[in-house]
Amino acid sequence: MECESLFQRFLTLKNSENTISEAYKVLNISQKNNHKLGYTEEGFPVIFIECSDIRKTSDIRLQLVEVFFNRECSLYSTKELVESKTYCLVILKSLQNNMVSYFLEVFSLVLERLPPYPSTMELSKEIATLVRLFMNLPSFSLETLQGLWAEMLVIEQSSNPDYLINSWHVSTMDKYDFNDGKDKIEVKSTLKSDRLHQFALEQLNPNENSELIIASIQMVKTGIGHSIFELEKSIISKLKQNDSVVKLKEMILKTLGIKIEDASNVYYDYSLAVDSLKFYDYRDIPSINVKDIPQNVSGVHFISNLSNVSEKNRESMNCLLHKSL
Repeated sequence: MECESLFQRFLTLKNSENTISEAYKVLNISQKNNHKLGYTEEGFPVIFIECSDIRKTSDIRLQLVEVFFNRECSLYSTKELVESKTYCLVILKSLQNNMVSYFLEVFSLVLERLPPYPSTMELSKEIATLVRLFMNLPSFSLETLQGLWAEMLVIEQSSNPDYLINSWHVSTMDKYDFNDGKDKIEVKSTLKSDRLHQFALEQLNPNENSELIIASIQMVKTGIGHSIFELEKSIISKLKQNDSVVKLKEMILKTLGIKIEDASNVYYDYSLAVDSLKFYDYRDIPSINVKDIPQNVSGVHFISNLSNVSEKNRESMNCLLHKSL
């Protein structure tokens, strides 16, 4: 996929010589359109998008992203001067390699969904979606990373990763990790030798017409193993839809935030995790009877040991979501 090499092309562009004052040195993002990639004086990546019209639109100024509409710019490649044109400029104010790589890859995939010369309105809608990713990035935590890694392993091991990604939760606060509007999958991981997992009581009480599977993974942190980004690469090699790639990258960015660089140094034992992956019917999970909870008591959480619980028979999984595992 072309976007996979865009970051390396950007680094090569920054390291090349031959600069022209008051002009941006650029490269073509794709052969499918006339959009360009360059860099600012600070070294920040900047994408130049040529629209089919000029329409008054408010600029966007955030801590990490700036968007300027209808700007006259002089661009040049390493070989020749490019004539001045009106572009929309999208700037990521970061020098972190993983952050820059994510920005370029996600944005290039978003541009593929647009016509070669999008209207200002079409572009502003797509940019608004992307910019939201960079507005309130969360802080990094090992617990959050562990949960994301486990969910991604389930996707990576699945027979239909596109369907699972399309059913993936939008927010980390969602009740279930995967939900296709009817059936559910909840992923639990543990670093303990026993298969101990914490549940919210409501998680084990889905609506009457839904089927719920609990995926359980035992994990071990290692000095050498698979990071989030090894899993990501493996998943992308199995995906058939560009939109799935975009959502995968968006989920990683939304979950890890501005500390995404730190996640590349955290590894888990991949083989052990794959061998430990098991699926359970929620009805078989040791739980608390809802009838035993006093009235006006809520937010009940407990830890269940699944070590002696029988696995769910794969052949008995009939719904589309569960058959995608």
